[in-house]
Amino acid sequence: MSERKYSVSEIGRMRVLVRDLCTPIGVAYNPTELTAKIEAQLQTYMLNGTDPEELERAVSEQMSARMARQERFGSGIVWVSS
Repeated sequence: MSERKYSVSEIGRMRVLVRDLCTPIGVAYNPTELTAKIEAQLQTYMLNGTDPEELERAVSEQMSARMARQERFGSGIVWVSS
């Protein structure tokens, strides 16, 4: 367990980053389950002493990879007009 102390703004910033990382793209999800997943993952990062900047770099890399996959294979979302 880490002894690192986080400011309220760092926790909020990390929560947004974890949300971006955990939110599925093109998949229906249960908001309650997603919130629990985000909070559990946030707690894990904080207990491990993850630096917000380190998390930001990891999320940026993950989002870049997601965007590259979408460009290559499409979003997987099919829009149907009525």
